[in-house]
Amino acid sequence: MFHIIQSNNTDRLVGHLIDFYQKNNAEDDLAHLIFTPFTVIVPSMVLGDWLTKTVASRMGISTLFTAQFWGKYQWGIMKTVLELDTQAYPHDALSVPEVAVLSASIMRWRIFGFVMSEFEKNNRLLDDTAHPLYFLIKPLYDDDTDTLPETRLWQACDELSRLYVRYLTHRPEWLRDWANGVSLNDTVKQMMSEKERLDKAFGVIQSSDDNDNDKSDKTNASDMPEWLVEHYLDLERLLGYLWQQLFGETYRYRLALEERFWQVLSGKRDGTANNTNHADHTSGESLSMRAIQALPKALYLFTVQQIPKVELDFLKQLSLYLDVVLLHFNPSMMFWADIVDRQWLKTQQIIRPHMVYLKDYGHGLLSRLGKESRDTFAMLADLSGGDSHATWQVHWQDDFDESVPESGTLPNLLQSLKADILMLNHDKDVHEQAGGQVVATLLDDKLFAHADDVADDTLMQKVRPKTPLGLDIGADMGSLSIHACHSLKRQLELSRLMIAKYLNDNPERRLADVVVLLPDIISSEDIIRSVFPDGRGADGLTLPIKITGTPDKSIDELTGAIMGFYTLLGEPTSRFYADEVYEWLLTPALYESFGLSFDEMRRGVELLRQAGFRRGFDERHLSATLHADDSDYRYTFSHALDRLVLGLLTPTKTPSRALHSFVWRAGVFGEASLPLMGVSLGDEPVIHVLTAIHAGLSANRQQLTAVDSVERLLNHIEHDVINRYFGHWHDSVAMRAIFNTKNAMMSSLRANRYYHRHLTVGQEQVGSVASTDEIRLSMKFVLESLSETVKAQAISAEPSEVITFARFGAVRSIPFGMTVMLDMNLASFPRQDRAVRLDLMRAGVRRLGDRYNEDDDNGAFLDALLCTKDACVIFYQGLSSDGKTKLLPASVVGELIEFLKTEAQWRADGMDDWQTGAGIETDGMDDDITTLINQLMPVLVEDYLITYHSPTFFDKAVYYHDDHQMTPTDDVAGQLKAHLTARLTALKHRQKQALPPPQLWQDIRHTLDSPVATPPPSSLIMDDMAVQKLADWLGQSLACPDDKTLARHIKAMCEHYELTLPTHMQAGELIGRFKNLSKTYLHDKVKIDKERTPDEQNEPLSLDSLANYHMNELFIRGAQFGLFDTQTGDESFRQVLDTMSRASDHRHNDAIFAMQSLYYGDRLPAGQLRLSTPDEYFTELKDDLVEFGNTLDTLRQDERYAMTLGAMGGLLSITSEQSVPLICDDIHIDITVSLPTDDPSGTPDLSWRTILPNSARAEHLFRFFVHHLLWQMTGDDDKFSLWQYRKAGGDTHLAGRTFAIGGIDTRTAKAHILNLIVLAQLAKRELIVMTHRDALAYIAHSQTDDAKITPKLFEKWIGKPSNNDDRIYETDSRHEAWQLALQGADPYKALTTYLPLALPLYQLMFGSLIAIDKLNEKSDKDNK
Repeated sequence: MFHIIQSNNTDRLVGHLIDFYQKNNAEDDLAHLIFTPFTVIVPSMVLGDWLTKTVASRMGISTLFTAQFWGKYQWGIMKTVLELDTQAYPHDALSVPEVAVLSASIMRWRIFGFVMSEFEKNNRLLDDTAHPLYFLIKPLYDDDTDTLPETRLWQACDELSRLYVRYLTHRPEWLRDWANGVSLNDTVKQMMSEKERLDKAFGVIQSSDDNDNDKSDKTNASDMPEWLVEHYLDLERLLGYLWQQLFGETYRYRLALEERFWQVLSGKRDGTANNTNHADHTSGESLSMRAIQALPKALYLFTVQQIPKVELDFLKQLSLYLDVVLLHFNPSMMFWADIVDRQWLKTQQIIRPHMVYLKDYGHGLLSRLGKESRDTFAMLADLSGGDSHATWQVHWQDDFDESVPESGTLPNLLQSLKADILMLNHDKDVHEQAGGQVVATLLDDKLFAHADDVADDTLMQKVRPKTPLGLDIGADMGSLSIHACHSLKRQLELSRLMIAKYLNDNPERRLADVVVLLPDIISSEDIIRSVFPDGRGADGLTLPIKITGTPDKSIDELTGAIMGFYTLLGEPTSRFYADEVYEWLLTPALYESFGLSFDEMRRGVELLRQAGFRRGFDERHLSATLHADDSDYRYTFSHALDRLVLGLLTPTKTPSRALHSFVWRAGVFGEASLPLMGVSLGDEPVIHVLTAIHAGLSANRQQLTAVDSVERLLNHIEHDVINRYFGHWHDSVAMRAIFNTKNAMMSSLRANRYYHRHLTVGQEQVGSVASTDEIRLSMKFVLESLSETVKAQAISAEPSEVITFARFGAVRSIPFGMTVMLDMNLASFPRQDRAVRLDLMRAGVRRLGDRYNEDDDNGAFLDALLCTKDACVIFYQGLSSDGKTKLLPASVVGELIEFLKTEAQWRADGMDDWQTGAGIETDGMDDDITTLINQLMPVLVEDYLITYHSPTFFDKAVYYHDDHQMTPTDDVAGQLKAHLTARLTALKHRQKQALPPPQLWQDIRHTLDSPVATPPPSSLIMDDMAVQKLADWLGQSLACPDDKTLARHIKAMCEHYELTLPTHMQAGELIGRFKNLSKTYLHDKVKIDKERTPDEQNEPLSLDSLANYHMNELFIRGAQFGLFDTQTGDESFRQVLDTMSRASDHRHNDAIFAMQSLYYGDRLPAGQLRLSTPDEYFTELKDDLVEFGNTLDTLRQDERYAMTLGAMGGLLSITSEQSVPLICDDIHIDITVSLPTDDPSGTPDLSWRTILPNSARAEHLFRFFVHHLLWQMTGDDDKFSLWQYRKAGGDTHLAGRTFAIGGIDTRTAKAHILNLIVLAQLAKRELIVMTHRDALAYIAHSQTDDAKITPKLFEKWIGKPSNNDDRIYETDSRHEAWQLALQGADPYKALTTYLPLALPLYQLMFGSLIAIDKLNEKSDKDNK
């Protein structure tokens, strides 16, 4: 028997399900009750999980309670019955594979393989318009590349497979005809003709995808264009051809299985089987009886929203052999299968009244949003009729929730709306009589043919009475409310407060009573977690949540880690960039599978970065995209790993050819690997893992594009990657999900192969692919299918014991206390069905049971309303980004508002005090007042329902109520409207007050509204007196006669400014603090991002300024040690290196090793420039050395420098890092700095001779000055420093490239260094506005006759634009650091304030620097 139990309350349906379960097991003992399977068919596993928990909570135990989908359950019972048939009649038995075939993935794979095979075999396929595949291939073909892109075809095959799966349940007759080779050409024409006829009859405007702009293709406005007719006919040929070629035999076998199933159950198999030797003849029990006994006692279906007609017919026939119990969620207790769309009906009543006189739209919301449920209800209603209705029995049982409070009135607006949909306020007898009349008319063909004669006034003029509704005037939070916000974040913030209030209002409410629904939960996950964090939020509330309907991150990570072994290197377009590899390496699923922690793998990433990894896997990988002669692979992953391994095994500074142990051809550059310094034994586990990962990537580099059978490719993934590298996760939930998916695919493949092997010999097989049981694909598409299937199956959407966030439709039919709907925007909801070019169903009229996304979402919205017990809150983005333009909500929300405006009769409950307060005389006017209220409420109800919120919690409108009231007119209607508006405004204000913002935002608003004016921020610029006092302090330091006095003065200055002198300091740190004093001040206060190199992911093709400096410095360092003293003018740098390697003098091995390693590190650009760049720098160095030698020769002729320069060693002084003690009485500071060393013979070198790669700008001259002072502190002898720069500076009065500083008194040098240290410490606390350039310019100007200071003197500081250079340097007040520090202060005034500091800081430097170039020019003039 077919039992249909319908209710508008899901909890009641659960009660009936438990009753059936207990009744069927009443005669069994407890053990049998516990271990008897109890299977329920559900529309989604979400509902199944909820049902399992609910049954367990009510019964106390629910062992073996399982929820299944109908397809799997149907296949199981068919397999059970047919196995009995096989035992009884083995000679002609039909065996059933383990799983049903014709799954979407299998069909997608076979279609793709078949089409690619046919395209490769038939070169003229693109020209053969008569071939069925032409219709599919031609739009996908890329004429530019003259290829058929596999990705496009793969997507088209995915669309085709999904359509075929849909046709299995919605158009099986098509598949049967196609399988038998029958064309549906005439059927398609008939479908289009019927659709065209109905379109003309009812004036339907064609949709955009069914129209064409060319009016010449149409005979009239409703004719289907010829091109569209041809499109559907060609589509039918394609679908039929593919189905017959690939799946026809399989589908016929599937139909044969179903037919044999019914033969066994009906007993026909007992009579038709011809087997005299069968043992069943000796048994008293027939095969059909044993098969029926093997079936379950009853089949339960719980709240199935959509039932295709094919499935319903199967259930209907199955009900002859067992009890089929359908627990149906029905929102209305009345007959509503004949209602139509309200808007459509109103249109047709005007233009086609004779066609729709029997129609009714019933309830406005139900007719517009319940189309899907209406179709299901209509098909169930048809079970009670039909020609063969006596064959089976259908038992209807109603259990609707008609409970009404004792007061007789429903408590709130939401309950009233639900009761109205239930039609509690209608006369049941009258309605049933009218409904029966309509059903009888529809079922009787004769009556329908003469519909005009039987239509009476009641049917012709169906007018549904308005629904009596009332506002939630007594509640702080309405039962149904709509809220317009500026963004999703604001919606979440407000919903958080409303949820907290809902839970706090009733202590019996639980977190699990709340559900939050969104159209797209995946894209909103991050912002949801930001507003609903784990633990206590910023508002002081603890509201734990579970986001359902999103893939499990652990499964997603593990899948990505596995796929990385194929995709990172296997894609033909893969560049193997470092950032991509690092992101993959830092995936927890990957490094934990190798036994590493995050810190250890991060160390591995840092080592690879230090080793120079930028792009590419190895030389072989790079060669595919580089020139044939370009073999430079220093920036690849393999080379970086070579450096790590050598750094661990042979930590030397010399390049090693241990990994290049072959003989290089003559004239070919010999490669080597430079061990990475800084690798320790603790890095061994990390390097070991990186080498294992390298081996895995190398082994699978060709697998992504490999074409093989899908089974072998799946086994390759399991054995060669998962088992080898991810054994750590074998027992994890994520790995089980992957294996379940993989095993399901293997089962489908075995079933596909099984069908091919069991086809009868007499059946003809058509097509090349249909004749084989192997499906061949590339690994790329197998991985994509595996990943998509795993993610789809791993999505968890069951409600939890906390607040549930879910996608619309995911938790459908599950009751909740409070439902929050977010992001209900016009563009977001409902989902629209995309124009599917290959869907043949669109050629005809929609049938009962057809599914569409829009109807699914509309039904989910209606169900969410009906399953809400207490409160439903709807949010949408009602305002644009400008905060002024109002946006429309989703269409379903608009339908709800329109219904409440036009179809509701608002009650006058509680209006007496309103009338009294308004001073209206109401004697004998109650009916008139009610009429006026219903006339006014449609205008006011939208303002009542929709609340527009401010963009932030601390907006002024949140805290202050606008008391503006409209001025009433003299008539009663005007006074009532004004009073109603005022009362509704007050009601909304009270509801807002019930949701106060968090205390944090209240404090911010209080601060903003504080009457005390906030003082403007104090300037960071010191006043003139403070600057002058600081200048005096510094000047007095230079005047101290001895160390004791100097030390006492320095300590007094530190005490005054509350400073602490360091005990150790780097000279570079001291100099760096004066490079940009604004950054020194902001260093520990504001984070200033470093400028990024535009292209850091590719290997460098040129050197930037910093790399250029380091390169020059390296060559100069080699020249200091005399490595190039023996070179001749014609030698290249590589020849010089070979000479160094053969030299027996190894006193300067470090410098030699540094030069030798130049070619093998990551300093040189990639490609051919790697070999040519050193020669360029070497040539420049030789020119500098020649010029510097000439300068020395000239100076030796000057008696002032002859003695100092006469005792020098080499051309350039050799420097080394030293610790210079600054000792001044009890002050002791060690300063680390690179200074000249003594001659190897022990003779002190009193001259410091060097060349520098940068220009002689002020900041570099300051560095020169400080280094000379520190060198002067190492002894009492007068020192002489001669530095030659690569270029002239141009930003000071000092012109030229070569500068010298003579001897400075040691005490003076000591005092000056102490001044710099004190000021460097003070600059971290106080802003000092000063640059080296401007200080030197001020001193130079002060020594002229015109001592007046003007802005022109500091135009570079002020930022005067240059005609040739628009860049902003750090010495420019427009630089972001200076702008942040100055805080809007005038740069010129700020600089002039600090000018008194220039004299004590830079006067000595100004007077000590000697421009050697000017001396040479003067000497030349004198000689002339």
